[in-house]
Amino acid sequence: MNKKTFARTGALLGAAALALTGCASAASGDGLTVTDPWVRAEAGEMTAMFGEIVNDTGEDMHIASIETDVAATVEMHEMIMGDDGSMIMQEYEGGFTLPDDETFTLDPGGNHFMLIGLQHELKAGEVVTITVNFDEGDPLVIEATVKDFEGGNEPYHEDEGHGDH
Repeated sequence: MNKKTFARTGALLGAAALALTGCASAASGDGLTVTDPWVRAEAGEMTAMFGEIVNDTGEDMHIASIETDVAATVEMHEMIMGDDGSMIMQEYEGGFTLPDDETFTLDPGGNHFMLIGLQHELKAGEVVTITVNFDEGDPLVIEATVKDFEGGNEPYHEDEGHGDH
C-alpha cells in the first residue's frame, strides 16, 4: 500500500469510527451547541431524545416548538414524583428555557424531548434530524444517533391526557 492509499484509508477509518461512536454534535452557529445527541431505538409508537445543549448566546433561549420528520409530534417532558412514590413523566408546562451560559441536560429519568407517533421503527445506527425552534433567534438543527437503551420506560402522568403512551 502506498502512502497516498494509506492516508486515504486512515482518514476513512477515522471518519467511520467517529460516526459509529454516536458522539455527534450540532450547532446553530449562534452560540447553541449540542453534545452527544441520541435517540432511543424503538419499534413502538414513541421514544425520546437526549443530549446536552450548551447556551452561549448571551441570552436565555425559550424553546417554542420541536419538529422531526420521524414522528407526528415532539413534546418537552419532565419527570415528577407520582402519588405512589414512583417517577412518572409529563409534558412540561410552558416549554423549556435554556439559561444563558449554562448546559441544559436532556437525560433518561429527567428532562427529554418525547417523539410521539413514530413514522417507522428507529433502529440503532440511524440518524434522526430534530429541529428546535426558539422564541428568539434561529432554529437549532440536531443530528441525533439512534442507540439501543433499556431504560426510559417511565409511565405518563395520567391527568395529562396522554393515556397509555
